Amino acid sequence: MKNFYIAKFRIIVNGQDHSIETVSGQGYDPNLVKGKAEERVRKDNPGKHVAAVLIEKIDMDFEEYKRAMGGTPPWLGGPAADL
Repeated sequence: MKNFYIAKFRIIVNGQDHSIETVSGQGYDPNLVKGKAEERVRKDNPGKHVAAVLIEKIDMDFEEYKRAMGGTPPWLGGPAADL
C-alpha cells in the first residue's frame, strides 16, 4: 500500500518565485502538507504573502520511501535525514 509521499512545492513570496520546498511523510493531507511548506518559508519572510503551488507528488510504499529517504525516517526511529 502506498501510504507515504514526497511532495514538491513552488513557493511564491509577494508574487515572486522564491524557492522549491520538499515535504515528505505518511498519510498525505493536501492542506496540512501545503501549510508545512508555507510555514517553513514564513519563518524567514514575516509579514509577506506566501503561497505554495504543488508541482509534484510521488506516492510510495514503505520500502520505496526508505530508499528515497536513504533509510528509515527519523519519526519512525531512523537517523536524521536532510529532506
